[in-house]
Amino acid sequence: MTVHDLLVTFYRFSNLPGAERDTFLSQHTEIPDTVLVDTVLLQAKGRKADVQKRIASAAHYIAKKLNDTQCQSAALQFIKEASMPGKFKEMWFRASLDKYKYEKQKLFGKEEIEKYNDRVVDFQDFADRLCSVYEKMASEGYDEVNVVPIAMGESEPNVRQNGDYMGDVGFSITRGAIVVGKKPGS
Repeated sequence: MTVHDLLVTFYRFSNLPGAERDTFLSQHTEIPDTVLVDTVLLQAKGRKADVQKRIASAAHYIAKKLNDTQCQSAALQFIKEASMPGKFKEMWFRASLDKYKYEKQKLFGKEEIEKYNDRVVDFQDFADRLCSVYEKMASEGYDEVNVVPIAMGESEPNVRQNGDYMGDVGFSITRGAIVVGKKPGS
């Protein structure tokens, strides 16, 4: 039986109800070996967290049946490590542009028009989004350690009053941020 086969077998074993596990073990005589249990735990490290936890719980159950306390503690430690989220977490946001209003002369009266300003970010939206990122990170147990602004380049045509095109004028505005959080004590 290859290590991959053992991983698959342990994963299937973890899905069984308690009563069926003993029957499963009696049918698969190649499993009750603590060396194989340790090998399976080592090979499970590269898998997704939920798969790691299931394989480790199966390994713990088997180690318990074999009365191997060292293997049991290794499986429990593995479950704990697989359950821990990452040390760092990143979140980002992008705020909307500010708006301005102007009146446009019509044949019969004036019309008020609202337009986005490409040169200015909506600071209230920026602050609200930054605050919500901080609150979300704090609720998940992370402390903010770095905020990296996201600057976006823009350009607009430079035209004289007489209509002559002079080229484009470039500028940048801070449009959002990347916030990095870290688990305390890690």
